[in-house]
Amino acid sequence: MGALATRLLIARTDLPAALGMPTLGAEVLATAVALGGALTLLAAWALVGRRRRRSDHPAESPRADPVPDPLLEARLVEAHRLLAERNELLAFVREVLQSRTADLDRLREEQSAVAGRLDEARAVAERWRGQHERVVAGLQAERARFEVERSRLSEALMRSTRETSQSAKELIDAMREVTRRTREADELRAEAAHLRAELERLRSPQQSARPLADI
Repeated sequence: MGALATRLLIARTDLPAALGMPTLGAEVLATAVALGGALTLLAAWALVGRRRRRSDHPAESPRADPVPDPLLEARLVEAHRLLAERNELLAFVREVLQSRTADLDRLREEQSAVAGRLDEARAVAERWRGQHERVVAGLQAERARFEVERSRLSEALMRSTRETSQSAKELIDAMREVTRRTREADELRAEAAHLRAELERLRSPQQSARPLADI
């Protein structure tokens, strides 16, 4: 009954969460408290029964030894046994609480160490974040400069291409003009040669007629 009442108390009141203890420690503590209350009630009941018996049976003589009551003796023995068990249980609960306190202190120390390492990790993360932001800003600026330089080079290349095309066109026109003039010069040479041959032909009869006139 005591164990059942203890479990019902723990289930209804959420005692482990309220005390910050595991369920086993809370059950042990609640059992110890319930056992102490039961022992107190049992001792009070034994004392009340003993007083009732004394009031129902007046003392015959101050020197007469009282007759021991077997039921009362059995109850007293049971009470002593329960008190001994309660003391053992309280000692066990004390040891559990001490170990729990030591565990809590150790956990606090570990939590403090973990919090310190977490702060260091956060500081490192913030530093890396700042460096990353600076690198990203530098990359963006470099990308912008690259885009400007690429645009300038593209414009220069297009301008050079246009100039080269214009020069090639002018060169082609000049070559055509040279070819035309060369052809005209060849035609003029051919005409001059024809005229020279014609002149030579005309000069030949005159030279042959001049000796006859001298004779």
